[in-house]
Amino acid sequence: MKPTVLVYEPREGDAERRLLGMTLRERLAKSCMRDGAVEVRSIELHDEVMPGPVLLVPSTLVATQAALRSLLDEDARPQVRVAGKSFVARFSDVASIPAEALADPEGFLAARGRSVVRGPGTLLTVTDKATAREAENALLQSLRKSVDGLISRTINRPMSLATTRYLARTTITPNQWTVVTAILGVLGAVVMAQGGYLLLTLGALMVHLSSVLDGCDGELARIKFKSSKIGEWLDTIADDVVNSSMILGLGFGITASTGSQFYATLSIIGWSLYIAYTAVVYHHLITRARTGYALDFKWWFEEGNSQANTMSGKLTALDIVKLMLRRDFFVFAFFVLTAVTLPQVALWLAFIGAVITFVLGSMQAVIVVRGQAPRRRPVLQDAE
Repeated sequence: MKPTVLVYEPREGDAERRLLGMTLRERLAKSCMRDGAVEVRSIELHDEVMPGPVLLVPSTLVATQAALRSLLDEDARPQVRVAGKSFVARFSDVASIPAEALADPEGFLAARGRSVVRGPGTLLTVTDKATAREAENALLQSLRKSVDGLISRTINRPMSLATTRYLARTTITPNQWTVVTAILGVLGAVVMAQGGYLLLTLGALMVHLSSVLDGCDGELARIKFKSSKIGEWLDTIADDVVNSSMILGLGFGITASTGSQFYATLSIIGWSLYIAYTAVVYHHLITRARTGYALDFKWWFEEGNSQANTMSGKLTALDIVKLMLRRDFFVFAFFVLTAVTLPQVALWLAFIGAVITFVLGSMQAVIVVRGQAPRRRPVLQDAE
């Protein structure tokens, strides 16, 4: 049975303090409902609580998803955990909460310090600027993903998280930011198409910055509780529009620089192959994965492997190839190659990648049509 969350007022801190765009009280309620609570009430309304387990939390609590889910899990046992200067406690039901705990939760729980247990994730209470900063950092770092590629993990994600810290305090929505980054990427492709070293490099840099900032929409969606199916699809389609535009911009830019029509033709062929591959991906996402999240796409030989797109553990040769085909890697690589006056190499790599994905996509389509690939269960992921 899902637990009810009872919120008490701690001795220190203000639950109306704003953190990353919303009050602590609002963030706590949304976090609890997202992670498994049946309802969130003030402790003063404990008499109206439905039967079932109860979680006692301070109103200034900030918790990462891993911490809350472990406490709100239907099978979690009664326990007490430290949360900064306060405590969080789970009881089997409201009747098992002592009267003194309802009257003075913080004092009662502090007296039970010897029975405090450790658990996953981070639990903090915000009492001042220092703890607010600590809570912000904990929430932002929890947005990192096991599916992040090499460049995303080391370069893109730190930059996008720093940007998200600022964006979360504004009224910008995740979908609006997706459109902004897509426009930046397409404009970068247009700049590349003008040719010349400076414009090719500037355009490639704009596309790379678009890739970096693209991570912010998913981070905003999770930090502001605005994830949606529309957002997933908008993000995926925007990424593919920028990727395909980059291939064309690179080819036409080299043609403008060298006078050889060959490179423009090569980019058009590569673009066509990429679009065909994208159609296979979209069909899989719509008919099998039931999401708009691009990393929910799996090749037929990966079906049933829940760790197929994660970059944890020992990497195989296939994992390395997939890393090189990840958007974060190839966009960064194209920028570097263009900056060192090797745009032709970048275009040939794009063309070869398009051929490989087209061939694999064609095989995927044939196998699915023949019904040889088992149907996988729906998977829900945050947009990015």
